[in-house]
Amino acid sequence: MKILFLIIITLLPALAFAQPSERTLTLEESITAGINNSSELLAFTEQIALAQQRVGEARASIYPKIDFNFSASRIENDLPLVLSPSFESTYLPQGIGQFYATRFTLWQYLYAAGRYTNNLRLAEASLSQARGQSEIVRNRVIRDTTKAFYALIAARQKLKAVEDAMASRRTAAIAEEKRKALYGVDRAQMTFLDMIGAELTAGVELKGELACPDETYDVNKALAWAFQFRPELRQTQFQ
Repeated sequence: MKILFLIIITLLPALAFAQPSERTLTLEESITAGINNSSELLAFTEQIALAQQRVGEARASIYPKIDFNFSASRIENDLPLVLSPSFESTYLPQGIGQFYATRFTLWQYLYAAGRYTNNLRLAEASLSQARGQSEIVRNRVIRDTTKAFYALIAARQKLKAVEDAMASRRTAAIAEEKRKALYGVDRAQMTFLDMIGAELTAGVELKGELACPDETYDVNKALAWAFQFRPELRQTQFQ
């Protein structure tokens, strides 16, 4: 027992100070990780699967239905017997023997006041609503992951600028600015790691540049795109 205890004590410092390996991520890889690790999106994936099953059930009620039944019984009748209508009013002769029955039924509703059609429409609307909500969450994950990605790049660039200023001159104000910049980097990194579903102690390097886009956008076109592609408006229609 003493030898085993010494071995554990010897290994503890190596385990405590082991640093996770760093990995380099692009914006596309970060967004993919954020989408794959989003608990909200996983929940909506299950809702979509359930809604698809409800659509299948509602659609199946419209088509004809087939029943098939087979039974085998032993009878001992002193007198002839006619079964109840629930058993198709089957005639059983007098005597002892085996009784076999087979029933095959095909039936279809001709008129149900639109009940089955409305059930199918409601199921399809619920499926479309679940897909729309999933799309809303997906867009939000992409937006938040992109913001966290560039926020971390900006925080690291700010820290580098402060360190370059400290290399030329050291003042109390610059030292305080470096402390704030370090805090900003740690905060931005924890937000980014939380968005992509990684451990908060993981080391990451980002491959990307913080630059303003060159495109120019017209307000009217942006409004038209918002009305066309924003899933929140479709949710109002479903409701």
